[in-house]
Amino acid sequence: MVTKRKGARTMAEVSLALRRRLDGGQEEALTLVEWLVIDQVKLGRAVLPQVGFSADDIDGIVERYEAAAPDGVMSRLRIMAAAIGDALASAPPKKRRRLYEGIAAWPTADVVREWGALIVSRDTTMTPAARWEEMRRYAADESMNVREIAWMALRPWVAADVTVALDLYTPWVGDPHEGIRRCAVEGTRPRGVWTSHLAPLKADPSPALPLLEAVKGDPSRYVQNAVANWLNDASKDHPAWVQEVTARWAKESPTKETAYIVKRGLRTLTKK
Repeated sequence: MVTKRKGARTMAEVSLALRRRLDGGQEEALTLVEWLVIDQVKLGRAVLPQVGFSADDIDGIVERYEAAAPDGVMSRLRIMAAAIGDALASAPPKKRRRLYEGIAAWPTADVVREWGALIVSRDTTMTPAARWEEMRRYAADESMNVREIAWMALRPWVAADVTVALDLYTPWVGDPHEGIRRCAVEGTRPRGVWTSHLAPLKADPSPALPLLEAVKGDPSRYVQNAVANWLNDASKDHPAWVQEVTARWAKESPTKETAYIVKRGLRTLTKK
């Protein structure tokens, strides 16, 4: 559960007591600053025994993490998740599921649940449909940090087969939860942020149009911004296509929600 407090905006605002709670898996990170200061090893040693990992397993996870000497927060997050995921893979099926659920449902540390999302991402035994279905829980998480990791965790699979990804994501844009709708849009952006570009959608954005059509007048500003950013990405390679789509949307959906999406989606072209 996301705690109700004012998040730290600078390193100086992260008190020793707060840092201990963050490292101990007892507090959600409310800001990027708080997320950055978390010690993955301390967090693992605090949480994994409670989830049910053995001391030997935890030592092995930490040794692998430290041997990789990760630099950068995303690298640290991915390497820790990989080490935990490999430890899970060696466990019997029932124990593996119990341990995974302990991570996926950990209530007081978003980073722990982020490990869960990344574990799902790297599990090559899952079918695409099963992977997408399991990732829904992370796309609908209370923490924005976890929701961001959800689409990033699926992104390599989107890049591997854009057609399959669009098929799997399309039902998501009709979901009642704004986080799931947003994940479908953000996860298929042609360019995206902090992630690789999707060459097929950069070359031709039209296959994603059915997905975008479903949210062209979405009531959530959270989703509206994702749709606008998608269009802004596409406008850098296909300005005429974006202009045609947004002009049609403005006529078909004369609402303030669509107007916001259209204006923000055309921002790069407007500047030019």
